[in-house]
Amino acid sequence: MKRLIIVGPGRTATTSIFDSLSKDSKVSPSEVKELHYYSRGVSAYRGMNHEVKQSYDENFCIDNETQVLLEATPSYFMLSDILPNKINDKDTYVMCVLREPKDRYVSLYNHVKNKVIFNDGYTLKDYLDKSIKVTLDDIESIEEAIHYSGYYESDYAKHLLNYIEAFGKDKVIVLDYNKLNDLDYISNKLLVMNVGHVECKVGYTNQSSDYRSIIMQKYAQKIYETFEWYLNKHQKIKLFGKSLYFLINRRTVSNSSGKVNDNELDLSLRNKELKDVLKKFDYEIPEWLDK
Repeated sequence: MKRLIIVGPGRTATTSIFDSLSKDSKVSPSEVKELHYYSRGVSAYRGMNHEVKQSYDENFCIDNETQVLLEATPSYFMLSDILPNKINDKDTYVMCVLREPKDRYVSLYNHVKNKVIFNDGYTLKDYLDKSIKVTLDDIESIEEAIHYSGYYESDYAKHLLNYIEAFGKDKVIVLDYNKLNDLDYISNKLLVMNVGHVECKVGYTNQSSDYRSIIMQKYAQKIYETFEWYLNKHQKIKLFGKSLYFLINRRTVSNSSGKVNDNELDLSLRNKELKDVLKKFDYEIPEWLDK
């Protein structure tokens, strides 16, 4: 049986891809999307205290049709110095999604603000200044993990290369975020797994947004985390519930977050290194990187 692990990074439609792939009868999704099976004791994300079953396969509902076990834990990407050799086996493939780093960074900032992790006065500059200073050794809380991922995850070349060196090029599936909505784009990429056609039509279901009621948002988070195992098995109910909740409590995200420039994320060097890695292993070059 094959395993497909979406390793991130965060804010690259990993939830949308997970939800879409979960609808295919050949795919068995993990009971909790961010399983954190391999990062237990390492990652300070929600999964740090999330109980998982001892055997990896026990975290999935496997039936006679199952050919692929699916997990999506975006924090695996930034833990590339530790996890690839721990995850790797002959039946495992990993998927990375490349999104323009500045856009991803602002999206992450909006996302964590809307999860009520930071106070209302916390600006994008505050987030950037803190995230540049935090190292992996500093992570003892979810706040530090969120700060850390903001800057460190943007070093795409470093993390991608670590996974390629551990798994080999053929088992690292690299997607261009800007092409995720293209017909059959993801399905064609998954043909390398030799499990036939896997249906995947992505519509972004985890977009940044503001909420009318913070109290309602807090309760909604707790309810979702409690019943995530059930909702991942029943995608239609999950989609209906999200749509209904967003209709009641979501409003369009403000564009006043600000912008991040290339120098703040060291993108001149990082983008060159990423382009070199993609060329070396014959991956396609995203348009945003080729400008």
